Amino acid sequence: MALKGLIAAPHTPMFVDLQINLKRIDDQAQLLIRNNVCGVYICGSTGEGMSLTIDERMAMAAHWQQVAKNDLRVVVNVGHTSINDCRALAVHAAKTGVYAISAMPPCYYKPVTIEDLVEFYSQIASAAPNVPFYAYHTPGLTGVNFKMTQFLEIAAKKIPSLTGIKYNHNDFMDYAQCCSFDNGKYNIVFGVDEMLLASLPYGTAGAIGSTYNYAAPLYHDLIKAFVANDCHRAVALQAKSIAIVNILIKFSPFATGKSIMRLVGVDCGPVRTPLRNLTSDQLVQLASDLENIGFSGFCSK
Repeated sequence: MALKGLIAAPHTPMFVDLQINLKRIDDQAQLLIRNNVCGVYICGSTGEGMSLTIDERMAMAAHWQQVAKNDLRVVVNVGHTSINDCRALAVHAAKTGVYAISAMPPCYYKPVTIEDLVEFYSQIASAAPNVPFYAYHTPGLTGVNFKMTQFLEIAAKKIPSLTGIKYNHNDFMDYAQCCSFDNGKYNIVFGVDEMLLASLPYGTAGAIGSTYNYAAPLYHDLIKAFVANDCHRAVALQAKSIAIVNILIKFSPFATGKSIMRLVGVDCGPVRTPLRNLTSDQLVQLASDLENIGFSGFCSK
């Protein structure tokens, strides 16, 4: 079954000493469930996955699956620069019973051709052949930017468990073609929160994003407005999303996201270096900026 609805990309909760805080995941999960979020995409960019050890990522997968039960679908990012570590993470994720696995391209030794990318993903997916696999297209962070329609043309024949793509890019021509590829066979999940409205006419069924952790009600209303053909309201709601993202960018997106989580009652702790935590002055400014956009009116409860 395809990923549908809002899927949050949760932050990895940490103690002050930067060790992961697994118990906090229970609070994160309950907040998402209360706000009708359908799933989680863990250990991705927002989750600082590339700053975690293999053991930490396995612990995260196991605990999220334990607390999610039947309320949230868990998708685990198993991407890594080492293909053997990718496969080990995939095997572990499958054993925990997660809904799906996903991976971004390696960001140091990068694939030179689409065939290289398909081969990399094929080796990951084959380690957990019975678990749906989602390619993670996020060229802004990985520097790997192939047309994903071309990827599908090749990968469809080589990766039996390929289910879809986590599409974190603003190339709507490519996105539209992916959505319609092979009569809409693949689950193309949109991943740019501030552009969600632009994706909906192409049939977007699911969306993965970091701001869904604390502003899910806003996006539920946006989707309802779109379905009701209330374009003016949908655009106004997307503008509020853009305002949130502008605030994230103003400081440091992932650290600011954790600071917002603290404001909504779920303290996920600090970020790991080289990411930088907000200063006390920045935290004061953050609270003021959020108040100015009326954040309390559409944040998670």
